[in-house]
Amino acid sequence: MTMTFLAQPFDKKTQTQLFAASILSLIFAIFFFAIMRCNNIQMDHLFPECLLWKKYHIYCPGCGGTRAVIAMLHGDIVKSFLYHPFVPYVFILYILFTSSTIAHHLSLVHKRFLLCPMHFCSGIAIILLQFLFKNILLLIFH
Repeated sequence: MTMTFLAQPFDKKTQTQLFAASILSLIFAIFFFAIMRCNNIQMDHLFPECLLWKKYHIYCPGCGGTRAVIAMLHGDIVKSFLYHPFVPYVFILYILFTSSTIAHHLSLVHKRFLLCPMHFCSGIAIILLQFLFKNILLLIFH
């Protein structure tokens, strides 16, 4: 893989599929949170305790993700970033991609934000760096 390949936007068909997936994800998220709210279910009680933490006392690559989503839903981007930087990263990409695609389809803008493999590779890098950083800090300060 070369850097040029990673920086090239996905083709038109893939962009359309990603847009459809983003809209379906939004609909699912709204439906999911509406059901949780109507039934007074707290999101932090929905997921089990982390098995890596419970058994080995190390953070998993997703540790902090649920708290980051909750913070993001409350509009606290800084707290969300501190819990897990992947969540605000994906949120920003989602807003840029979805809103620019809608504006483009409505002929409000000529250019739109296109996703490329580098965005996904960056997301994986953020997850791995967060995992290493938290566990190194745990070793140093524990």
